[in-house]
Amino acid sequence: MGNSKEIGEKTLKGDGEFLTLDYPNEEVKRSISQLFLRNIYKIERYISLGDNLWEAIKSLNEGNIETIVEMFNNALTKIPYNDFKKDIFAPSIEGEKKCEYWYRSLFVMLLRGGAGVTSFQESFSKDGRADLVIPFDDKIIIIEFKFADNSKEIDKKRAEAQEQLKRYAESYKNERKKIITVALIADNEKKQVEI
Repeated sequence: MGNSKEIGEKTLKGDGEFLTLDYPNEEVKRSISQLFLRNIYKIERYISLGDNLWEAIKSLNEGNIETIVEMFNNALTKIPYNDFKKDIFAPSIEGEKKCEYWYRSLFVMLLRGGAGVTSFQESFSKDGRADLVIPFDDKIIIIEFKFADNSKEIDKKRAEAQEQLKRYAESYKNERKKIITVALIADNEKKQVEI
């Protein structure tokens, strides 16, 4: 982009026609991610990808979600058991479980704060609302999160997510990019996600 101007903790970038509000550097982005985790999600210890940062970015760019899921599951093991509070697992007004959003939001924080990957949550289209869309120059990764109360529900939830993902992928078919769809199932018993 052509010009940029720092405004407090944000940077305004523009090319004369479009403006983007972004973080001025990785340190500020990471600090804001830590604040969100601590103050919004009540998670005291921030887990960074550290040495695995480039591995995560490279694997995502290659369309390989397994590496980032493994890192996410590793991060989940560091969250104290009482942070998996019962009230986040109660149905929301829309009838969906809040914990599905909790897992998705933590995943986004790991992507954004840990790996610097831009993603879009709740991406609306005529076909519904994709939980997470990660755009790259040559591909689009669409992720649907589902929450399973126990291991017996996992296959059913995966099938539901895959059906939704087929519809969401339709919205991107004219993009001339490879479309990768991923169903991530949060297993309440294990406190982990699986593909």
